Amino acid sequence: MALIRRKRIQALLAAVAGLGAVAALTAPASAAPSAPPVDAAFPTYPQTVTHIPEDLGSDIAGSAFTDSDGQFHWSNAVASYARTDDGSSWEHTFTNTDMGAVSAGLASGATKLASADAYYGTPGTLCYKLGERTDASMPSPYDDDHCDIVGTWVDPATKRWYAVINDEFTFDPLNTDPTKSIPDRIATAQHSNRILVATSDDKGASWAVQNEIVTPPYQPKDYFDNADYPGSTFAFGDSGVRFFVDNSTGYFYVLYNYQVRLKSSPFSSVAQWQSIARAPISGKMARGSWKKYYDGHWSQPGIGGLDGAFLTPLGLNPVYDPAKDIVTWSGRGKDGTRLAYVNTQLTAAAPSFAFKAADGASYTADSATGVITDASGASVPSVSYRDPAQDATITVASSGGKIALTAVQADGHADTATLGTKSAVYLDRATGRLFLPPRINQSAVSYNTYSRRYQIYGYDGYLYQGDDLGKPNAFAPVGYSGLANPAYQSTLDYGSLTNQMITGRSFWAVNDLDTSITQVKGTSPAAGQTQYAHEGLPVDTAGRPVSAQHSYTLRIGGRSLGGSWQPVPVKDSYDTASDSGFYRLRNTRTGQYLDVPGATPEAKRAWGAAVSTGAAEPAFDPSGNAGYGSPGGSDQWYLLPEASGGSTSIKGSTRYALVNRNSNLAVQFNGDKAQLVPIRHLSPSQRVTMTGVE
Repeated sequence: MALIRRKRIQALLAAVAGLGAVAALTAPASAAPSAPPVDAAFPTYPQTVTHIPEDLGSDIAGSAFTDSDGQFHWSNAVASYARTDDGSSWEHTFTNTDMGAVSAGLASGATKLASADAYYGTPGTLCYKLGERTDASMPSPYDDDHCDIVGTWVDPATKRWYAVINDEFTFDPLNTDPTKSIPDRIATAQHSNRILVATSDDKGASWAVQNEIVTPPYQPKDYFDNADYPGSTFAFGDSGVRFFVDNSTGYFYVLYNYQVRLKSSPFSSVAQWQSIARAPISGKMARGSWKKYYDGHWSQPGIGGLDGAFLTPLGLNPVYDPAKDIVTWSGRGKDGTRLAYVNTQLTAAAPSFAFKAADGASYTADSATGVITDASGASVPSVSYRDPAQDATITVASSGGKIALTAVQADGHADTATLGTKSAVYLDRATGRLFLPPRINQSAVSYNTYSRRYQIYGYDGYLYQGDDLGKPNAFAPVGYSGLANPAYQSTLDYGSLTNQMITGRSFWAVNDLDTSITQVKGTSPAAGQTQYAHEGLPVDTAGRPVSAQHSYTLRIGGRSLGGSWQPVPVKDSYDTASDSGFYRLRNTRTGQYLDVPGATPEAKRAWGAAVSTGAAEPAFDPSGNAGYGSPGGSDQWYLLPEASGGSTSIKGSTRYALVNRNSNLAVQFNGDKAQLVPIRHLSPSQRVTMTGVE
């Protein structure tokens, strides 16, 4: 299996061989390491890298989830470009008690594996001949869909598995030769992309695609047609998917990339940005229930709507005109000026571009020679200026025969690019000043229990936090921890080793491409650093922050949990002087802790498991499971805030559900018995209140 995975990666890299540094940065396999911040207003998180077995690797982000029976699963996938069904295309579901046990259990045989064939041309596989469905809802002219599962949700009503699917299809889309064979097209590794949903009723042994949910614009036939792109550029589609279930607001979210590429060099991007779409959980991922975020609003339909951008400087919005090959980043600057940054394409025949500094001085940079000249024609080593509109320092420098472009924001966030003769340069029409758009930044989203905010962590290495996923451009960096090989990463709560939807003060980043685990360790800010993850404390019914120095009565759905309870913070395993964002709840009369008893870890995570009290259970053990880590016990909890009143902001919320860390299930009463059940947004039966005991 590991050999198959390596062959798949080698094929991807071979497809972009010889295309130069810019092409390599846009290859589907990975992204380049990010630029570290400069004199940042936020801390750099230390990290330690370990590895999981190669058999757990794939070329898509792996995903963790627990089933209704409490069983833990890790899923990943490979959809290879092989000409025959040679076993190199699959959807894998690994099963054991937690991620550490999955890793350790591969050698001993304790880890179970459900493998579903995913070869595009084999009847009965995941995406076999989607274009021939009788309802014609997913046209596919070549029936060449290569599909990967990237995240799974278990329906509380039916226990059916729903999976978000990254679909590569319409291979070799620029080639209009009708006689070219499908295997020859696939071998080019060039394709369009869309996002689908599939279901499984047999725990991942087989999957059935239900429909498409997010598709790119400018394609009236609902698939790539060369005629839709009359210029020298084309859109790569919606790819690089990450999935998040937001029980605080009742929405599913998918994060993905959108790219505009050159027809003459199909692996070179003119522009690329990260997009986001959402759908009500109540709609169960149905086609038509998704909306894309665009120009600050959830205004565009998931099917064919325009793909907006987030985590962009100033919240600038991209607009692509396929007929004119123009991409414009527009919006307002920090100084109130209207901005419109438009692409200038560099080529071997025209490698130079002119630009201006903030004082109006003119310069010319040659991407072929790496030479910068001023208005008099004299060579200068670099030009650096503070752009008042961006509130950023822009530097154009000659470096090793290349032109290096750097943008450093006021808070220290840094972006860099090395320009070549296939690069696009963005200039403001009015001022001639430069703008450096974001690069590919596939990101994982989680609810961070320590700060009680959402956290986004992606290829660029920056940790962004915010209170409202409905306003994703309002997120700001609170830390930096750049990965050596940022590729197909997902995040995982290290203390449970089961929960992908949350992170604590420290967390794990799991890279499925190189099978690395990066322990990203929470850290305190240095003197003068004002942007960091503040510890967020829930409040009691009197509006006071919950404190370990006090005890409380707990009512869930209006029913008393019995006795009084002291919240005991669980310490961060990587910095034991700090809290993690999780709690044990100690009964002040008996000295026992609220937990979920059971003979097995699965029994303690199963839907309907009884909530009781017991002795304190062990904390996370980094040396457990043969060094892959063992999770903490079932006596650890967090309070999940609930957005209400039509808002998607959780800031200041005083309504919570009491959620178990290992299972991500809420406490709810069934008669006189407290049990674990799936979290339901705005559920009065799950609402918890904490009243201080005087």
